[in-house]
Amino acid sequence: HVLALGLAGGMVPSASALCVLLVGTPPGRLAVGLILIVAFGVGMSLVLGGLAVATTMLRGALAASGGIASHPIVRRAAGLVPLVSGIAVLMAGLAVTIGAISRGA
Repeated sequence: HVLALGLAGGMVPSASALCVLLVGTPPGRLAVGLILIVAFGVGMSLVLGGLAVATTMLRGALAASGGIASHPIVRRAAGLVPLVSGIAVLMAGLAVTIGAISRGA
């Protein structure tokens, strides 16, 4: 699953990655751009991998303790998190799109 997370993170367009790529576009700066792109990719993979390991360890600790994670309301709320986050991303995208259309962009 950690590998899939890294691949998914690498496929998502990123404004920061585009800025890093544009640094290497002027003539004579290709090596700098390539180094920055590699460093950016390594950094992203370390962050995503670290988050995956941390959340897996936290989930295991919560499940083993039999504490709040076993409460039915918490389990139901945890099941709704993907739906709520998906709706939030959709609403943010719609707001940006409507704003761009209203400005005539």
